[in-house]
Amino acid sequence: MTGQEITDYLFSLQDIKYRDFQSNLIPVEKEAQDESDNLKAPATLKKAQSSQKRESSLSSRGRTSESGKSPAESRKHTVSGAGQKPRPNQNQEKAKLIGVRTPLLRALAKKLVREAEQNEPAQKELETFLSQLPHQYFEEKQLHAFIISLEKDFEKASRRVEAFLPYVDNWATCDQLIPLAFKTNHEALLPLIKKWLSSKHTYTVRFAIGMLLQHFLDKDFSVEYLEMVAAIRSDQYYINMMTAWYFATALAKQYEAPLPFMEQQQLAPWTHNKTIQKSVESYRIPAEHKEKLISLRLKLR
Repeated sequence: MTGQEITDYLFSLQDIKYRDFQSNLIPVEKEAQDESDNLKAPATLKKAQSSQKRESSLSSRGRTSESGKSPAESRKHTVSGAGQKPRPNQNQEKAKLIGVRTPLLRALAKKLVREAEQNEPAQKELETFLSQLPHQYFEEKQLHAFIISLEKDFEKASRRVEAFLPYVDNWATCDQLIPLAFKTNHEALLPLIKKWLSSKHTYTVRFAIGMLLQHFLDKDFSVEYLEMVAAIRSDQYYINMMTAWYFATALAKQYEAPLPFMEQQQLAPWTHNKTIQKSVESYRIPAEHKEKLISLRLKLR
């Protein structure tokens, strides 16, 4: 199927009521579009955009080290942006949504991958669809994520992830990008995660934290990974929420290791309290651990 045939087929599966429901849940952030536009801009335009962004950062969004912070704190990775959960503009979001239920998207992804494995023309069409970035519709982004997730070859999967991440502009696509190839290639995956954690793009950072949550909290766990995530300082809701989920899951699986991070207040205050909230809500954390965590709550203004 060509890209246009895929889009037409998605519209044939449209559920208007589901689209309207989704428009309340999936805010698409402008930041990702700005990032993807910059990837395609000529060198001179990129330079101008970079200059404008620096000026904007200094005037309205920049974060500087506050007096009294240690050098280590000042070096912590910072991503600036909105501090509250983005609220979808329903009319804008409807224009970007077709309204196709997730099981149908997953089924289509499997069909396209299967056909690509069986004949060369279908393979070329699939590669063309994956290269047509940015996608216009949310469902095209979801389909793209599901196709990558089915890839079992690590090199191919990692190349596709790297190409796609700058265009991911919502939490759902980010969280449902789960490549099968990453499950058995942790050693090769880790350097990529470290690189993604240093990104200035919200959903690249969120994806990196999600990969640590999925793949590095069991036998391949290390306190180093807790330190990497704790070092992130961001005003982006979707980064901070994933950080809280990561530490809450770590407290469920490796309680003794993340506990000092909570006792020493190494997370940002909002993220610290959200981690405790998620831990208290978890069925995997025993009551005595919850009591300890509750005692560590911060009083915020």
